[in-house]
Amino acid sequence: MASSSYTCTLTHSLLKNTDIVIIGAGPAGCSTSLFLAKHKIPHTIIDKAIFPRDKVCGDALSGKTVYVLNQL
Repeated sequence: MASSSYTCTLTHSLLKNTDIVIIGAGPAGCSTSLFLAKHKIPHTIIDKAIFPRDKVCGDALSGKTVYVLNQL
């Protein structure tokens, strides 16, 4: 498995200016971020990957899952 090495530095001011930090931009992190954004709640989302990334997710979603995602 190939991996890339990089350094990410969070500045004190970034963390000082947010009350909510979401760790991970996967399905749960993105859903949480969407919810907070809909309610105009400031937040910061942090992920270990560099975007955009080539990652396949959700190759087979059930009808119920698609319905729930559309509600977000």
